[in-house]
Amino acid sequence: MNTMYKRPVCLLLASVLLIFSACQRGSMEPVDFGQTQSVKVSAEVAEQYRIEFAKLMAKAVAREDVRTLLKTEAKKQFDNDTDILYQRTKNTKLENGQTFEEALIELYGSQENFNKIVNSLPLLTIFIPTLDKFSVDKWDIKTELPQVASYPNKIGDGKNQYTFPAFTQAGESVLLQKHIKPTSATILIKDNERLFVKNKDNQNARLPFGANRLINEGGVTYDFIDASFDASFSKSVANNKQARIARSANELGQEVKDSYEFGLQYQRDYIYYGIAPERGVNTGTLRDNYYEYITTFGVLSPASFDHIVDDPTNDWGDGNLEFVINVIAVDGKSALNTQTKGFSCNLRDMFFFSGNKDSHQVYNSYTYFLPTPIELFRWDMERYGDAIKFLVYESDPTTSGTTTYSTTTTSTYGFNFNIGVKDGPNFGINASNVDARNHTYSVVVAGAPDYLYDAVLTWRDKVVTEKYDLGGGSVYYGINDVQTGTVSMTVEPRRKF
Repeated sequence: MNTMYKRPVCLLLASVLLIFSACQRGSMEPVDFGQTQSVKVSAEVAEQYRIEFAKLMAKAVAREDVRTLLKTEAKKQFDNDTDILYQRTKNTKLENGQTFEEALIELYGSQENFNKIVNSLPLLTIFIPTLDKFSVDKWDIKTELPQVASYPNKIGDGKNQYTFPAFTQAGESVLLQKHIKPTSATILIKDNERLFVKNKDNQNARLPFGANRLINEGGVTYDFIDASFDASFSKSVANNKQARIARSANELGQEVKDSYEFGLQYQRDYIYYGIAPERGVNTGTLRDNYYEYITTFGVLSPASFDHIVDDPTNDWGDGNLEFVINVIAVDGKSALNTQTKGFSCNLRDMFFFSGNKDSHQVYNSYTYFLPTPIELFRWDMERYGDAIKFLVYESDPTTSGTTTYSTTTTSTYGFNFNIGVKDGPNFGINASNVDARNHTYSVVVAGAPDYLYDAVLTWRDKVVTEKYDLGGGSVYYGINDVQTGTVSMTVEPRRKF
């Protein structure tokens, strides 16, 4: 298991070591930003700006009304995490009537240079992590003055690849290391990874499965990377199996939506072949523009955390899980077509941690929406039959040795094809006239991975299970998933072109 928080990907748990020998006095004097500064800045300059903001926030949290504001805003979890987007909170009033922004400018001493910082960091976020003795729920704002760390976008770059700075109210700086959690209260300054900024360069573009739920804060327009990160959306849809995974109407191909709206029994028959007996269409040829994609991945139960995560004390601010999915299909009745797919995600993309108990004891899990869907193949039923099997594990190549997994896959073929034309849905009018083929698949894997079992997706499985009309033209469709008993995935037909 490598390390990466963000996310993501999806997530090992953030851990930080205080290296007090590195303590030194830090200055609150503004750095020299030069005479002009565009909104777009280099990664190095952005990093310096986050450090400056962390120094400033270390002074600001000496005020109890600021601590009250931070705790209140973090508990709202507007993006389903304890994030405080600066642009969203800057105009919130403190007890003395000042806005949060006014208080920070007063402490910083230069409105011009302060504006350069925040205008250059539109995703600037204050994050309240869950540590062993500190979280948004445990935070005693009367007595606890947290240190403030500047969390880099990419740990592992540069000389101090495992450390990053934190600052105290006294002006001291310490180095935090990602592998051991701090024992004292700590908050992070970072970029928000659940939003992206809409601008002239991407106003017509969409991230894969973007939420398209625009919000405007401080003159900046944002889009949630996915609707699952929008707390207002999450609370508006019932928390059941179908609602766990939902797509906005404009994210689905018309044939996919129609297969649900027409009330079809075999939705893939319509999506791939245009067959809809309920509408008088009984034959069709294979469309060339639809392919199967793995689009989401999730752990079904928080009880699986210890099985998947070897050491939950590592990576309190960052950490990657590496999932491998072996896709197995019978090909042409006599051979196997196998694909090895994989993705990396952050621990916090797949698990989140309750703040009211020890963070290593109480976990919840949710679905990770893949930033880039994993393309599989066009489901030609004449070639592949009616079933696809998925064998899943979480990689751990650092362990010596190898592990072998074997599984048997079965796919059933109908006799309702004639020179590429499919006659009738599923196996056709004579559904008992079929040919079932069995094949055994074995794979040798380096190390001792965490086996997450296998699952089968069949042709008859629904693609769309529910429809949610939230009003105001906001329509979502619930997507079916396939489960191994430990993890779930959505595998859905999507337009390739």
